[in-house]
Amino acid sequence: ECHRWLFAGLQLAALLSVGLVAVAIVGVALLGRAGIHPDVIVLLQPYLDALLWSVPALLAYTVFRRYLQAMNAVRPVMVTLVTANVINAVGNWALVYGHWGCPALGVVGSAYATLAARIYLAAMLFGVIWYRERARPSGLHDVPFAIDLPRVRALAALGVSAALQISLEVGVFATASALAATLTPIALAANQVVLNVVSFFFMVPLGISSAAAVRVGQAVGRRDPHGVRLAGWAALSLAVAFALIMSAMFSLAPQP
Repeated sequence: ECHRWLFAGLQLAALLSVGLVAVAIVGVALLGRAGIHPDVIVLLQPYLDALLWSVPALLAYTVFRRYLQAMNAVRPVMVTLVTANVINAVGNWALVYGHWGCPALGVVGSAYATLAARIYLAAMLFGVIWYRERARPSGLHDVPFAIDLPRVRALAALGVSAALQISLEVGVFATASALAATLTPIALAANQVVLNVVSFFFMVPLGISSAAAVRVGQAVGRRDPHGVRLAGWAALSLAVAFALIMSAMFSLAPQP
């Protein structure tokens, strides 16, 4: 059953990839009409043209990550994420500035580095799943990869509320960035620096939320309402405590 849901997740990711890439192609083509500063648009369009092809790999990685989290196999996910960031950083250093004999591609080089890192993420986690389950009965090799529309629909119905919440959350920041891009390149860069700093610390409550989703889901599965409450409130308490500490740091010592 777990493998059937894994395959259904991949099928949903494939369907979403087609739609999202198509929408992104149109959106990138229409960016010139959004009032973005000309000095920004000339860099933004080729960057996004290269980056949008990483969407299938990113969605496949998301499916593999959630599957492994549900199996309590989180260490491989952490190691893969850390090494992917190293690959991304090295790729940026080589492709943006032209080191190691690579062409200096500027911002497009950064998009290619991200594309490589996302392909690496999906490939590595698939390898982890295959390695863990290659010899088990009812393993990946025993389950047909036939399209299972009822499961795909069930996943979509279950995930749509979380998807809308994340879309609204990310959309607010994307809108702010788009508004900054209509001012000056410096305003956009400053906005991006601030978002990078905030996003770095946001990874902690995001990680806690992923753990909470697994623990709450497992408690629901074993019909343990007390376990649901314990896991949910523990996660909320940890996230709020961390947020208060970081807010105090930003308020008391913003310059460092």
